[in-house]
Amino acid sequence: MNLRLRPLRDADHGEIATWIPDEISCLRWAGPRLCYPFSVADFPEQLAVRGASSYCLSNLAGVEPVGFGQHWVLTPGMVHLGRVIVAP
Repeated sequence: MNLRLRPLRDADHGEIATWIPDEISCLRWAGPRLCYPFSVADFPEQLAVRGASSYCLSNLAGVEPVGFGQHWVLTPGMVHLGRVIVAP
């Protein structure tokens, strides 16, 4: 499969939200800041982390999301890699 890493788009949120089917999965893959259940409308706001960069792994055409991840700087020289979620 040919994949490409690209910035997250607003249109990706609905698909990525379907990858989190229950509260345990939400805590494991999205962390304690994302409250379950959530609505797709609230999903972008709940994913927001100050200073975070969000990425989507997609098919080569850049359309279909197959993975999602974020990273943010905790302190200079230390980056947190979080919310790494892949399509089931």
